[in-house]
Amino acid sequence: MIGKSGKYYRAGYVARRAGDYPDGETAPAEESNWGQAIDGLKERSINLLHGDGFKTDTTVHPPLPAPPPPTTPLAITPGSPQYKLLGAQAAARKNPAFQPVGLPGQPDRKTFCNIATTSIARATGAPVDGLVNAQGQPNLANADAETLPRSSSWYPVTPQQAQDLATKRGLTVLGVAPEAKHGHIVTVSPELVPGTQDVGRYGPIINNIGASVGIESANKIFKRSQPAYYAPRDPK
Repeated sequence: MIGKSGKYYRAGYVARRAGDYPDGETAPAEESNWGQAIDGLKERSINLLHGDGFKTDTTVHPPLPAPPPPTTPLAITPGSPQYKLLGAQAAARKNPAFQPVGLPGQPDRKTFCNIATTSIARATGAPVDGLVNAQGQPNLANADAETLPRSSSWYPVTPQQAQDLATKRGLTVLGVAPEAKHGHIVTVSPELVPGTQDVGRYGPIINNIGASVGIESANKIFKRSQPAYYAPRDPK
């Protein structure tokens, strides 16, 4: 088909885009104006994305670079300290020897937070000084609350620092609170996506092994007293 422009077109719609009908007629003014408006809008949008303002010009911009591919969170990257810490915590939660024994409130009720925490520290290469007695046996949590502040292997950190050290460096960070009977001690669990835990409102994410076993926010476990958090001074 030959239009007024003298060029060949494979389909009539191509001619219409050029404002050139194959039958020798000129496209209606409003249709031609629509095409120009759309082309102008495309050019304005490209300029806006390149920071040139929402305007048209004759500058030809290169295409915008593709966004970087998403990275795998360290918490699920094999070989990372975070992956190792989560693995040690999961193994402790599944260990039958660390499950609570007896009914709540009964004299024979036993929990094993101190033994589980010491096991996690050993599995991740964290120091056990302050967690065990002279014979290498795990202290009760109330004893940990007294020995950890005096230990040269641990130093106190804020709840936010505790979460950040576990998430960003995969360190075994402890949380301990003395209580009337034998206290409670936990390890801080890394976030899968850094920055998602509202520590100011809920406390750090903790690996809880005691009267209940699971991953919880600290405020759901430590209801009567706030735990003190300790990080290792010389992680291995």
